[in-house]
Amino acid sequence: LEFAKKTHFFFFLKVRFDMSVVKNLFYLYAQVWGGVTKNSMRNIAQENLYVTPNIRIEDTYNPLNLGLGFKVRIVPKLIFDVFVDYKIIKDQYFYTNAPVLSATNTYLNTFDVVYSDAKVFDASASLTYDWSEKVTAFVKGAYHKWNCKEIDYAWYKPEYDVEAGVSYRVIRDFELSLSYNLLGNRRYETPEGTAEKMRALHDLRFNAT
Repeated sequence: LEFAKKTHFFFFLKVRFDMSVVKNLFYLYAQVWGGVTKNSMRNIAQENLYVTPNIRIEDTYNPLNLGLGFKVRIVPKLIFDVFVDYKIIKDQYFYTNAPVLSATNTYLNTFDVVYSDAKVFDASASLTYDWSEKVTAFVKGAYHKWNCKEIDYAWYKPEYDVEAGVSYRVIRDFELSLSYNLLGNRRYETPEGTAEKMRALHDLRFNAT
């Protein structure tokens, strides 16, 4: 419910279904959900520190998300999980480079945002291995297919990503973890309005929490 120039009422389904097809071995699950993301300069700047201060702020509306997946316990400590989902999004924001107003046509180290309605298909698969109560390892891969209405590509969004990691719980409230992330096949818009591919982004990090 919003009160501004107009009053808007939003109603969303939120349903989840889980079924054990083969006890302790094979599971099916499905879900339907939606929601509104209240965007603000604060949360966008927390995501991207280099966004310009005069961007237009719009809320993002997800009228419908549909998801379906299954889990298989391959061996007692190894779980294989596959999930696909389809999203309809209204006013999703995307980052674009803010051009310099000069003859060199280079970039400032700042970003604008543009908004577009979009439909997104995601497919992911993961393996999780619980070596013991203290040690867990996983690997996950995902594919993302964006179909944007107002822009040519989902700027800076990866077409695929890979994540892998291992964690060790030293004591009850202290854990060490090592993780690797890969974001691939991203695109950005040049000052001429063409799309260029970016190099894959690799991230390796160690955390103590």
